[in-house]
Amino acid sequence: MYVGLYQNRRFLFLKSKFSYANGKLLIETGAPGKHTFKMITPLLFADE
Repeated sequence: MYVGLYQNRRFLFLKSKFSYANGKLLIETGAPGKHTFKMITPLLFADE
């Protein structure tokens, strides 16, 4: 439901890859690196 490749609407060159496993959302955005978010409630994530 959350996984996929997303394109930033403001900065069209910026794309983010979303993956989900074990209740955690991992966002990879090229050079800035990776961010992991923990699910708090359905459809609500908080930065770890």
